[in-house]
Amino acid sequence: MNILNELKKAWNNAFESEDEKKAKEKSAETLESLKSEILKAQEEQKSDLPERIELPKAPELERMERVETDEETLREQANAVLKGYEAEKLRGIDEKAAKEKEKLEGESKARTEAKESSLEKIDAAYSQAKKNVENDALKRGIARSSIALAASAALEGERAGSLDRTESEYSAAMLELGRLMDEIETGRISSISDLKADMESRIAEKTAELKAAAEKSDREALKYNNTLSESEAKREADRLKAQEELYAKALANAKAARELEKTSGSVGSDTKTANMYASNYNKMDAFLSTLNRSDAAEILRGDPFFRANLTEYLYYKLYDKYAR
Repeated sequence: MNILNELKKAWNNAFESEDEKKAKEKSAETLESLKSEILKAQEEQKSDLPERIELPKAPELERMERVETDEETLREQANAVLKGYEAEKLRGIDEKAAKEKEKLEGESKARTEAKESSLEKIDAAYSQAKKNVENDALKRGIARSSIALAASAALEGERAGSLDRTESEYSAAMLELGRLMDEIETGRISSISDLKADMESRIAEKTAELKAAAEKSDREALKYNNTLSESEAKREADRLKAQEELYAKALANAKAARELEKTSGSVGSDTKTANMYASNYNKMDAFLSTLNRSDAAEILRGDPFFRANLTEYLYYKLYDKYAR
């Protein structure tokens, strides 16, 4: 360690202003940028290979949408298609049952009215017959005789018999109507059950039909998309081939140019190198000119980068300008 240099640094740091410190930091950043720029330019110049050309890719072709072929999904579609048919059939079954029940209810009402009418007629006929018997007995003077009483009792028996027959006939008719009502409801339930079985068959048939159509459409979409993929692959292969052909031509041209330089005794390569060192000199000179003379001299003397990237002549030209 050089103690004198370290003490000098410490002394300078102690008395440097904040602006001076910032200026040095900025110049250090600029110096690093300068080095990167020069090295990059030299690296690019070293390569004799031509730059590859990237041809634009063709836009991707629009594919056909694949068709859903899941059987459960297609069954739901078939069910939705046949919902209207099922609803119409159910409505027809219910309407038929309702009409038949309405007819029986009308008949039941008619039977009840007929029974009430029959009972009234029986009562009216009995009352009239009883009056006739009583009047006849009065005329004959046997109103309280056993004959009159027997005649009244016979009429009462006939009346009771007529009433019983009417009620029995009515009850039998109502039982039959009730049986017919039950039969209608049983028929309605049976028809609904038959419809459900028919619907299952129709849905299965429709599902199979939709599946066949979906699979056909999906095959067509897949075939079309595969054709597009093949077309895109061919276009990409053609693009890459064209790129390679262009690069091969560029390589051939570069080789021909080098051969021409050799046969013609050209100093093109030396000219390129001279231009590179001249460019480096101009960039370094522009950087050092932004610094005060003492900082420029210190950098020029202390950093080997400058000497390494200039000819002896150009380095000492800078040295005479900034470090003497």
